[in-house]
Amino acid sequence: ALRKALPWIPIGGDADGRMYTGTFDGNGYKISHMVVEPNWRVGLFRTLGSSAAIADVVVSNSLLGSSSLSGGDIYQGGIAGYVDGTDVTISFCGVEGTLIGNGTYLGGILGGAGSAAGLVVEGCYNVERALIRAEAGSVTAVGGILGKGAPSAEITVRNCYNRGIVSGGSQAGGIAGEAVIGKTTIAGCYNAGKVSGDGGGPGNSIAGAGDVSGA
Repeated sequence: ALRKALPWIPIGGDADGRMYTGTFDGNGYKISHMVVEPNWRVGLFRTLGSSAAIADVVVSNSLLGSSSLSGGDIYQGGIAGYVDGTDVTISFCGVEGTLIGNGTYLGGILGGAGSAAGLVVEGCYNVERALIRAEAGSVTAVGGILGKGAPSAEITVRNCYNRGIVSGGSQAGGIAGEAVIGKTTIAGCYNAGKVSGDGGGPGNSIAGAGDVSGA
């Protein structure tokens, strides 16, 4: 039934002047059965630009599609696929039910970032029965909160948790699929869910790869 839902067009584009730079307060509402058509950056929001602030919204039972694309990195997140700007905040957002992706990098909340000084992901979560799942063989890094950090992105993930299942990817972590040493800070976070890589292989509690100090 999920794959037959009407397609969702993410908010905001990739080019300058089209990225989402406003304030979005979900007031605790839940968005269910979101099916996003293939694109390089997908989620409820495509790309967040400078000073964007997203808060208090839950995504549930959604599918992030990209199987028809090739030749580049694909970023997928339940809330946002990508951040490219300064002083962006994503706070108190969550995932319930199932979130399925098949891009290069998948995060329950955020897929990844480019040039992103001052990016903060705070108080975000996956509930106990949530499932963040990468389809087999397609994802490099999958994280319960963040898919992948970047050398050009100063990212702070703080006071977040995963109680669900994170599955797939060659690098799998309960909080981040791949954290970049010296650029990705994980603080006050915890994982209480099962984490496994491709083929059921082991995953790491906090980050699939990279620096996990302060978690």
